[in-house]
Amino acid sequence: SKQVQERCHHDLKQILQLWHMVDMIDYNLKYWNETLWNDIDCEAIEDGTKVLFKQLRATDKTVKVTNTYAMTETNVKNFLSTIPLVSDLRHPSMRERHWEMLMELTGVKFVIDDKFKLSDLI
Repeated sequence: SKQVQERCHHDLKQILQLWHMVDMIDYNLKYWNETLWNDIDCEAIEDGTKVLFKQLRATDKTVKVTNTYAMTETNVKNFLSTIPLVSDLRHPSMRERHWEMLMELTGVKFVIDDKFKLSDLI
């Protein structure tokens, strides 16, 4: 019937919008992850992530029940929760000994040089 057809059209349109949103979020997260450590602007990244999260949350309820939505929401929340920590790590008071303690606690070794990116840390 016409009503079923209209509902299907609406749902497909919402799913397409969700996939566009997922694509935009993936693009931005990858871009920010490839940012060199010395070039990271935590405030801009946090603000941008909050905007993306707000847009994601504004999507239609028909797509909020999908695994795609749930996984994307989780990814954005996790990324957003790391930014304040990155900001703390970029603080001028961080010394070599602090980095050594961090590496010892996490069991992860890294070298902060001109090629060090956000993705090397998180």
